[in-house]
Amino acid sequence: MIYLRQAQLTEIFECPYGKGPKACYQDFFALQVTDHELDELFREGWRKFGPYFFAPKCIDCLDCLPIRLVPSTVCFNQSQKRIIKKNSDVRIVEGALILRPEIFDLYAAFQKERFKKDDCEMAQFYQSFYLVPGNGVQLEYFIKDELVAVGFVDLTSVSLSSVYFFWKPEEKKRSLGIFSVLYEIAMAKKRGLQFYYLGYALEGLPSMSYKFQFKPHQIYDWTSHTWKG
Repeated sequence: MIYLRQAQLTEIFECPYGKGPKACYQDFFALQVTDHELDELFREGWRKFGPYFFAPKCIDCLDCLPIRLVPSTVCFNQSQKRIIKKNSDVRIVEGALILRPEIFDLYAAFQKERFKKDDCEMAQFYQSFYLVPGNGVQLEYFIKDELVAVGFVDLTSVSLSSVYFFWKPEEKKRSLGIFSVLYEIAMAKKRGLQFYYLGYALEGLPSMSYKFQFKPHQIYDWTSHTWKG
């Protein structure tokens, strides 16, 4: 691993999940991260976007919980099976990280609809997902020949980590976010991987709490530094 900047604490900022004004990250920038190093970081609760690695270090709050699955043990429930059936016409292409204008346009439309953001920048998008290809895999979801969703994952010989997913706002009823997780679980299971990391889960916030529905899951305990479940 080559550090571009060593780990340090960020300034305190307003929690994006509504938990108050005392949020804080520990973060660093790095290149040439090996599979082993990346797996160790995942096991210790870290997340990454390109060369940027971060973990919450908030004052008096441990609510952001790293969550992972053991793919070989996961069974889909009836609701999840219905979502798979609903999206049986979706074609998914796995490939290298290659940015095209239609991908950024889809991302910008998603950000505007979901987060009311009108100021998405191509440069920032590229830096987050394309600047350091490394272990990244791009998943493109098509209905017929139309791109309707894109996901990014990091893949090692041991684990698959879900990075980010966005979809065409008009396809909201398809539950493509859930569908993408189900596909990534199957993807990890097919490769015989040991772990599938979903990022952080947070009770009481739908955009984060939905991750608890995938079972059996394990939760990382920030205090004991162990996975439980």
